[in-house]
Amino acid sequence: MSVLTQKHIVYFKAPLTISDTKVTVSGSWSAAAAVDPMNPNHLFQMRLHVWKQQFESKVANACVDWVITRDSVNVKHSLVLKFDDNSFGRCLQDETFGAHIQSILDASETIVPVAQAFNSCIQGRV
Repeated sequence: MSVLTQKHIVYFKAPLTISDTKVTVSGSWSAAAAVDPMNPNHLFQMRLHVWKQQFESKVANACVDWVITRDSVNVKHSLVLKFDDNSFGRCLQDETFGAHIQSILDASETIVPVAQAFNSCIQGRV
């Protein structure tokens, strides 16, 4: 007998700093709600990487997205990390995991130019 179970996706969010040459996580990861693409403050989302993450004796599907949102006066850049196993939040404290996320950011050749183009388009509009 087969049982189908729906995977439970857990979300984590961290602020992102984008300079002219470097992209870095600039704060702590925190639990987050699912990103609502219908929210009028949700301006942009780009999938950066998908992989299988091993932690302790388990493996989970993982992905990381670059998300741009706005509040009343500012545009905010952040990373949204998703796991299909709710026990993987603990791996966010692991140095190797942090280095892996930074390597994803370093390897991306699209974040800086897209952020610059985006910022030039929305100046004075938010």
